[in-house]
Amino acid sequence: VGVQGDRSVRAWSRVVGVCIRQGCIFFFQGEDGIRGRLVTGVQTCALPICMFMDIDAFHKGTGTATIYEGADGSRILRLEDFKATNGPELHVVLSPYAGPEEIGGSLKSPGWLDLGKLKGNIGNQNYEIPDDVDIGIHNSITIWCKPFNVIFSVAVLRSTS
Repeated sequence: VGVQGDRSVRAWSRVVGVCIRQGCIFFFQGEDGIRGRLVTGVQTCALPICMFMDIDAFHKGTGTATIYEGADGSRILRLEDFKATNGPELHVVLSPYAGPEEIGGSLKSPGWLDLGKLKGNIGNQNYEIPDDVDIGIHNSITIWCKPFNVIFSVAVLRSTS
């Protein structure tokens, strides 16, 4: 059962997907210096808000992406009501390109930043943005399949003001 069972679970997750429900992050600076805890209260500044769009008839994505900035300057990318076509080793990428038409065949251009593996292809999730990243040079959030270098969905950033 072990190995064969593991294979069937992996095959099932590729077809059906992985659902994640990560809570919303609210920032505060506690006495212990920890930030980004799940608490109730007023959230801090929301930077760009964007909607994911389909790339083609097979590679699809929906939901919103918002960048939240805490009082201490820390930032979180939050995906809400998110759903994307499942695939192998999907990653969340900040890109200097404004959309899929500009990306062409090369996502890896100066300024691109891989925030890590997609936690699930369905559900709300959060990704820390390193402190040294200049958000101003990024124009989209891309869901990217690393092994095949295929873009599954893109959300074009726009200002909330």
